[in-house]
Amino acid sequence: MNELLLRNLFPGATSCILIGEPGADVSADLRHYRHALWFTDAEGARADSASLSSAATQHIIVDASPAPDFASLLARFIGKDPRHLPSLYVTRTVLERSQSAFEGAIEKIHAILQEQHQARETRQKDGFIWQRHLFQNVIAYAQQRLPAAWKGALTGLPAFVCGAGPSLDVSAPRLAAAAGCGIVFAADSALRTLARHGVAADFAVSIDAAKLPAKCLPPGAPPTRVILANTSPPEWRDALPPETGWFVSGNQLTEDWLDAQGVARTAICAQENCGATALELARFLGCAPIYVFGIDLAVDAARPAQRHAADADAALYRDSGYNPDQHLPIVPGNYAASVPTFAPGDWRALSTRIAGWPAGLVFNVTDRGARLSNTTLVRPEHFVLATSAGEKSAALARLATPARLGNATATLAVMRDTGRRATRLIEPLRASLGAAGPPAAAKLFRHFFGDPDVGRILGAFSFKLMPHLLPPVEDDASLWHSLIEEFAVLAQTAASINPD
Repeated sequence: MNELLLRNLFPGATSCILIGEPGADVSADLRHYRHALWFTDAEGARADSASLSSAATQHIIVDASPAPDFASLLARFIGKDPRHLPSLYVTRTVLERSQSAFEGAIEKIHAILQEQHQARETRQKDGFIWQRHLFQNVIAYAQQRLPAAWKGALTGLPAFVCGAGPSLDVSAPRLAAAAGCGIVFAADSALRTLARHGVAADFAVSIDAAKLPAKCLPPGAPPTRVILANTSPPEWRDALPPETGWFVSGNQLTEDWLDAQGVARTAICAQENCGATALELARFLGCAPIYVFGIDLAVDAARPAQRHAADADAALYRDSGYNPDQHLPIVPGNYAASVPTFAPGDWRALSTRIAGWPAGLVFNVTDRGARLSNTTLVRPEHFVLATSAGEKSAALARLATPARLGNATATLAVMRDTGRRATRLIEPLRASLGAAGPPAAAKLFRHFFGDPDVGRILGAFSFKLMPHLLPPVEDDASLWHSLIEEFAVLAQTAASINPD
């Protein structure tokens, strides 16, 4: 009988994860890896497995007490090779012994590997555009970040937080009847659906690098305030009236550097998506209760292609990598025991976050979708809310526009000067690649990024570049040409920052 249940090989992998005891075939495979992480039960650990006895193999007992910290273990192990994820082997032992412990291990390991794979792919795909947007937004970020004084400013008013899931098409009419009674927070791609129902957002959130305002803003009904991130397209600032856009900090390395220079992080930060960020904003402003609309984080099994409300521009999600024909992870559902999700990481993060909030704070108004912890489920037809609209107007009027934040001229000048230094490296990089190939270009990059401030200022691009600087250097001239040209654009963009 075949000893393997699953063999998932990552091209170029130098490490592997084994779940269950290996037989001869698997043991032969494992000898090709530098590092192995072996998950077995207590009985398997007592067995003599000579093929896995090297110092490079780490043994983890899945049925140990206390249970292993899978997230920390895998984070350390995956970090052994920044360019390649480990291959995964699952043997039939999992069906024969300690099945519940093995099943739990497989579920957690698969989820973490999937999230790591997505994070690495996203970093390579988007690291350049994130950093370019940051340089283009940095002056506005330094001057107009979300005011700390807004904390609790809307205490006592309900919030309506809207994502663009398909259930919004069903719940929006009920929301429209109550919109004057509470504060409307909307993800950017939900704005057009709300506008069709006569609802103007009091706060919109747009933190996605790919979502342009032309694809999101409804004609003639702009939101009153828009919350942006440094990764947001700079076109948002051009599309909005002055003093309308406010920035929140994100998880960018450059923002850590800015914070250390006195350009302080905001009290709340951008979360995994616009809807989750809108929820954080509603809580920061003191709104209660919080009613959630259209944050489905799941698809209908019968209609897997329908991820978003009908009015959301389909072009916004064209490059998301979502394939409705692929096997989707399963999570608990609101009205079904389980539902397929296209965003397991987003669902897990949001559900975990809300689990720590006060009980009875969040109500999920939906007819479908993934279940969120610590929320009260409400069918759209049962949602009714009536308070004085005057209370809303008065509270929003008290959100006075504060003065622009303190002078960051010196800090921005350092960023500009780093860009100027980087521009002087562009031609040597091009010449070294042409004359001596990728190793020579990598050597120049290593020297330049040896200055810690350079790596922090070039933040997201640094994370994209660094794995390629580790030996062995990939002998792919087209890859290195692309990296050098992206570096050139970023250098010139940073050099053009005018802090005066």
